[in-house]
Amino acid sequence: HALLFLSGVRIDTLTSLPLRSYDPEKQILILNKDIGVRTKFGFQGVVKLISPDLRIEAILKDYYNYLIKDRQFPQHAPLFPKTNIKSNKPFEPFSGDDITQEFWKSDSSCRRMMSNTAKTTGFHYFRPHLYRHAAILRAVNMALGAAELKAISKNFSHRDVLTTLTTYGNISNRDQIEILSRMEKRNESVSDNIIDQVFELIAKSPEALQQINKLAGGR
Repeated sequence: HALLFLSGVRIDTLTSLPLRSYDPEKQILILNKDIGVRTKFGFQGVVKLISPDLRIEAILKDYYNYLIKDRQFPQHAPLFPKTNIKSNKPFEPFSGDDITQEFWKSDSSCRRMMSNTAKTTGFHYFRPHLYRHAAILRAVNMALGAAELKAISKNFSHRDVLTTLTTYGNISNRDQIEILSRMEKRNESVSDNIIDQVFELIAKSPEALQQINKLAGGR
C-alpha cells in the first residue's frame, strides 16, 4: 500500500518489480523490461516516489530492509512477493501466512490478497488504481509551472502532458476561483519585488534612469 501510494504505479507494474528496481536512497523505481518490469505501452524510465509524509517513506524502507536483511531475498526476487497460500482445515478458506520469493502470477490474486489484508486489519479496502489517482492528483496540485507538469506526466508514464491534465486536471468552479486568486496574489508580490529592485537601481545609478527613459521613448 505504501509503495502504491508513493509511486502511483499500476498494479501490473507493481507485481513485476524486482528488489533491484528500487533505490531506497534516491527514492526511485527503475522501470526496465530487461529486469522483468512490465509497464503499459512498454514505458521505460524512472519513477520518483513523491512522499507527503516521511513516515510513509520510512515504512517502505523498513520493508525493503526486512526482505534484504532478515529474509535474505536476492536482488532478483520480487519487491512485492507472493504470499504462501495454505488451508489449515477442510472446507475453510485459504489464507496467506507468509511470503515466498515468487512473483504474483496474476493481478487478481494480488488484489484479493490486498482486500483480505484490509479486512483483517480493519482498514477500508481501496482498489489499487485509486492509489494511482491519489498520487497523481497530489503531484499535480504541487506543480507551479509547465516544466513541473511535464515532469509529473513523465513520472507517471503518460504519453503526453495532455493525458495528465485532461484526466486529473479537472477542477470545480470554486477551485478555479481559489487557484486564480492565489496566482493573482503571487504575481502581485513578484511584481512589487521587481518594482522595488528597479527603483533601487535607479537610486544608485542615474545612468539607469536615462536608459529607462530611452527605452520608454522607443516604444
